[in-house]
Amino acid sequence: MVVLMQHAGFTNFRIFTSIRDANGMFNASRAIRSFGKFDMLAPVDIMNKLAGRGMQMIEALVKVARPDAGEDLVVLAERDA
Repeated sequence: MVVLMQHAGFTNFRIFTSIRDANGMFNASRAIRSFGKFDMLAPVDIMNKLAGRGMQMIEALVKVARPDAGEDLVVLAERDA
């Protein structure tokens, strides 16, 4: 990723992981295992919301100990004018 950013002309950038949607991914995975599909627009019941938030909290705690443990790769970059 560093080489790609450099080849794209970026000199000032930061690469890190995020837990931005761990709860959504947990609920989607759970639905796919249970029903074979997941509808992003369907309402999620309270128990699944709580389970998803719980998993996101666990992932946040793991990420404190291991910063590269997040599920989303994020690049923040500035290009010189």
